[in-house]
Amino acid sequence: MKIPVFTKITPQIENPVVTAAIMQKCGSDGVCAFSRCLGMDIDIDTQLPVLHGGYGGHGGPWAIHYALRWISEMYSKINIPISGCGGVVEWQDVVKLILAGSTTVQASFLIYTYGYSVIEKLNKGLLGYMDKKGYDSIEDFKGIVTGGRIKGLKDVSREKTLIAAIDPETCIGCRRCTDICIYEGIGFDGEKKKAYINKFCDGCGLCPYFCPVHAISMVKR
Repeated sequence: MKIPVFTKITPQIENPVVTAAIMQKCGSDGVCAFSRCLGMDIDIDTQLPVLHGGYGGHGGPWAIHYALRWISEMYSKINIPISGCGGVVEWQDVVKLILAGSTTVQASFLIYTYGYSVIEKLNKGLLGYMDKKGYDSIEDFKGIVTGGRIKGLKDVSREKTLIAAIDPETCIGCRRCTDICIYEGIGFDGEKKKAYINKFCDGCGLCPYFCPVHAISMVKR
């Protein structure tokens, strides 16, 4: 009986694509991208490292952006499956990793945090997305966001074409957006208890990520 072996790749190397290609050449049945970054946390009271008293693996939601970047590059350069992991928090993250080229997605952190029932939620979101898009299989959209769909740094336009827009009906007046806007591009109507976009908006796109009720979107100027 042949047991499939996937090689887990560390993110702390110069070019994971080269490593993945070497693993394929050596006979690996697939690659897992990625393991956690080696880091450290410190207990400020004991003034000692947390975890094992030294360095340890650290991950979190931030890790998915690194994984998406390199998986999208690996996809067209190796012929073995990629198991994407790192930074999965919502079902949308599962979809993103598949779009980048993952055949399977791992979510150990969520299982540790919420138990195995979280898998049902991820699957429900994934199946809902597939139904909405008309996909019958993961193969129908795996690796779509690769190659020509990704612009190089020199090809990215720096022209500011978007501006934030706030839906007054959805806004709850929490002022989270006004607190984080470094351009002072968001005003607040004290009488109506609503935030609004003013002429100083830079179009950076940060505020939509912090709005707790998704009242902010980016629209064309």
